[in-house]
Amino acid sequence: TGDASGTVDLGEIEDGDWYEYTCNVAAPGLYDLTLRASNTSAANQLLVTTDGALTRPVAFQSLPATTGYQDILVSGLFFPNAGQQRIRLGFRTTAGKTLKINRLTFAASTAALHSIAGSVTLNGSALAQVSVTDGLRTTLTDSNGNYLLSGLPDGSY
Repeated sequence: TGDASGTVDLGEIEDGDWYEYTCNVAAPGLYDLTLRASNTSAANQLLVTTDGALTRPVAFQSLPATTGYQDILVSGLFFPNAGQQRIRLGFRTTAGKTLKINRLTFAASTAALHSIAGSVTLNGSALAQVSVTDGLRTTLTDSNGNYLLSGLPDGSY
């Protein structure tokens, strides 16, 4: 490795490669992932899933090009449960083997959470007990068809 830590890298990452890890999550919520990485192409992208679910409402996140090893922050990853979780890193690369990862660290995120409120009707009549979800969080409409979906990271919904 060319990093000062002297540890072993995940190197020569190719398009379609993925790596899966098990981690212990202290509490449900948003976390930041810091990759200690060397990435010589801004065309490389990362997809993060936890226990098979997308952790954010975007598909792939572009990784910035670096000169040598640098910390790359991926913020706002959602873990719906505490305890042992699987995390998978998937890669899209178009510039060959230009990405190496030295280590991963997680920390509770300081990103703000948001809520979305609305109502569900059919032909002008409120629908009660309808499930509203973003794929990770779920709520039910009340007797007036209203809902509040909370704990949402930044994104488009």
